[in-house]
Amino acid sequence: MSEYPSFIIPTRAAVCVRGGRRGGHPDERPVVPGTDLCRGCHERFPGILADLVSLWSTLSESIVRRPGANYMRDRVDTSGGGDAGNLWNPSAARALVELADWTGYLVRTIYREHPGTPSLEKDARTDIALATIARWYSHWFTAYPTVGPALVEDAITLRQAVMRAVDAPAYKRVEISGHYCQEVLEETDYGPVVCLGQLVGILRPGDLTNPSTIVCSLNPGHPRLDRKDWLLAHAH
Repeated sequence: MSEYPSFIIPTRAAVCVRGGRRGGHPDERPVVPGTDLCRGCHERFPGILADLVSLWSTLSESIVRRPGANYMRDRVDTSGGGDAGNLWNPSAARALVELADWTGYLVRTIYREHPGTPSLEKDARTDIALATIARWYSHWFTAYPTVGPALVEDAITLRQAVMRAVDAPAYKRVEISGHYCQEVLEETDYGPVVCLGQLVGILRPGDLTNPSTIVCSLNPGHPRLDRKDWLLAHAH
């Protein structure tokens, strides 16, 4: 347990806690001593991280697509703010933020709790950080009492979300001029830190010039408004 903070309580599990769970394995399996997981779950985690690394560029490139383009052949701008004629995939934009946030949590945990000097940069790009974690820190995470199983579940859920997002529908969008996302990202001693991402309207099939939904362009996972609610909130 010297690899973990002193306040962490050692585990005394005898069988893998993921046995019998949805997304786990149906049978009971003995744990690797001192951990909550069986050998198979420990070995699975770096493979899932490797999958996320390989999916990262595809996810980034699926945020903006040219209408009528062959997606696998014609890769386009990844910034999410491309030409108005492009199609925007909000599911991909949201999944990219979630993946980056989760990876950032892993990096911060290493810097805060892993003994020794971390072998990755604090601000490393998401795919580079995940690749480094898969190689050097995956067992440290999966062997972390009570935390390890949750991280395996998180990784599986994220991989599923990323795979769905890559193939999710893409839409036209319009800028809602002068309006910005007010989602509070963090409370500080100096007041709240607000997102301030540009708000955009999503034009789904059947919408002509009026968007049906208003979302944050930086993180579509922030609270969104249906057009009717938007009109009521901003009626003069």
